[in-house]
Amino acid sequence: MDSHIKVLVRVGGTWDTLGNFSSKYDTVIDVRNEVSLKSLMDTIKADISMDWYQNDIRFSYMVALCPPPIVIADDSELLFYLRLKSYQNDVPYLPLCMEVLPTATVAQLNGQANSSCALSPDINICYNSHSVDSTPNLTGQSNTNHMSIKISSGKSDHSNSMKRTSQTKRRRHPTNPVDVISHYHPTTLQVDSIYKSKQDLYHHLQMYAVSNSFQYKTKRSNRTVLHVVCVDARCSWAVRAVSLDNSPLFQIRRFDSYHSCPVDLREGDHRQATSTFLADLVLHCYVEATRKQYPPNDIWDDMRREFGIAMSYRKALLVKQKALKKLYGSDEESYQLLPSLCYMLETKNPGSSIRLTRSEDQRFKYLFFSLAPWRQAWNHCAPILVIDGTFMKSYYKGTLLTACGQDANKQLVPIAFGICDAEDKDSWMWFLSELKTTLTPRHDLYIMSDRHEGIIHVVQNSFPNAGHGYCTEHIARNLRTKFKGPKEDLTWKFRKASRAATEVECEEYLQNAGRARPQNTWTQTFVVNLRDKSCTCGDFQLDHFVCVHAVAAIGSRPGLSCYNFISPYYKREALVATYSGIVHPIGDKSTWDIPSDVKTMVCKPPLCNKRPLGGQRRGGYHPLVNFISAKVGKSRSVPGA
Repeated sequence: MDSHIKVLVRVGGTWDTLGNFSSKYDTVIDVRNEVSLKSLMDTIKADISMDWYQNDIRFSYMVALCPPPIVIADDSELLFYLRLKSYQNDVPYLPLCMEVLPTATVAQLNGQANSSCALSPDINICYNSHSVDSTPNLTGQSNTNHMSIKISSGKSDHSNSMKRTSQTKRRRHPTNPVDVISHYHPTTLQVDSIYKSKQDLYHHLQMYAVSNSFQYKTKRSNRTVLHVVCVDARCSWAVRAVSLDNSPLFQIRRFDSYHSCPVDLREGDHRQATSTFLADLVLHCYVEATRKQYPPNDIWDDMRREFGIAMSYRKALLVKQKALKKLYGSDEESYQLLPSLCYMLETKNPGSSIRLTRSEDQRFKYLFFSLAPWRQAWNHCAPILVIDGTFMKSYYKGTLLTACGQDANKQLVPIAFGICDAEDKDSWMWFLSELKTTLTPRHDLYIMSDRHEGIIHVVQNSFPNAGHGYCTEHIARNLRTKFKGPKEDLTWKFRKASRAATEVECEEYLQNAGRARPQNTWTQTFVVNLRDKSCTCGDFQLDHFVCVHAVAAIGSRPGLSCYNFISPYYKREALVATYSGIVHPIGDKSTWDIPSDVKTMVCKPPLCNKRPLGGQRRGGYHPLVNFISAKVGKSRSVPGA
């Protein structure tokens, strides 16, 4: 260990229930490996201007996958922390968290920590360097890789480690609330430790068993006694705790710490590593929304590497589901919250169109929502409406229907969303009917979609005067699926033909597909009519945007600007107006003011249906312009001014 260690100190914060420390500011100090706790405190106090007669310092830190913070109450615990810190010299790794508390409170809490979490100064640490993430975060926790620590003492936890030790103390009662353990060390158990409930004691036993790689079973458990022993009948390890005068408090009366069982019993599917317990360990990985995904495969890998726990993918998935449920609630609670959520969305964003439809038995059926800024944006977008549907991955499945527009930069703009049970004719009829009553009518509307049978019939009935085109990307995928091998080149020929500006050019390209085209096309001539905003190439009048030939013609005439020959939907004013609306947040749920009739509205989850046929949509390519017209005489043009 180096003589000096750089330590990141997080100053003036508090721990929350999820194991996160929110500090006022951070600083880096240079600590000697033999420094005492008092000397460290004096050094920090000298740098911070505060009334230290009324306040004092308490140090703590968090080891990965061990949510309760570990309090540093004496020199031996500070030495243990510095040893952990020395194995990785990255400054952000394993920060030292400093709480500023009243002097009396710190003294009481340190006394509690010494009685329940003290470590022997003779500590041997076995460290696996390959299990440390190379880029730890500032909380001392990494996303998928964590430090594996195994602690053993040079001496046994009692006077003779080779003999069965049993300590039975006379019953004593806590004289004040400080005697009750609130933060416990995952690798240490102490006789006479008092827990505020039996559940807390059981949770500590689980952490102790998992951290020390052994398993136990419950021999006796009732309202007043908890007696656990090792899974091996020949092993002497045991813990016995009793309640204090039939109160919720539990006290450890007996602790036989020596294990005589073989090591192979400690491997495999750990019986104490239940999905509920493991969900608490990985909960911090789902707290930050900006953190990368933590899938079941990573949970499986971390538990295997850190604790030697073998589990199935199904169990790892259950761990993830329980962790998410603890953070965000259940699916049933979310469905029941929908009426209040819709009310708040419409209240905070006046002019929005939000409609929740329920079945006769008060179950969720449909949800349509188009916020006011989206409806406003539609008036400044090109009259192209792109509709599509995709399946949802929640437990109750369902389908998400979307409607998007095209802004001046030819980017997608959300217009409306719908949630239904499946992508069928009835669902599309409902969704397009809601769209028709919500959006401002456009006489030159053009709808773009895939070739779903439900969409084709519904568009003809709901928007009889609108053009309807099909996305060439979906058609190309079907061609690629049916014509493989040497014929797959047909897909690329189809893509090029679909980009033809006129039907004549498209037909000519399809008839000559595969033939060698002449190379002397530089002699081709195109005629531009600036008065009609047209060109014989077809692109000018088709897109209502100047083609290369029009640019050349306009550039040869002084006083003319290309900006005057394009559709207003492509201009900067249209782009600014499209995004001028503001979506107002609904705020925290605790601040909502919901009417009683909305709050009491029942919305049960739908019956769990099978996932819609067709499987997952691959890729994210969603063209707005490349499609083949489904009606004779209809083009893919963006109408002009």
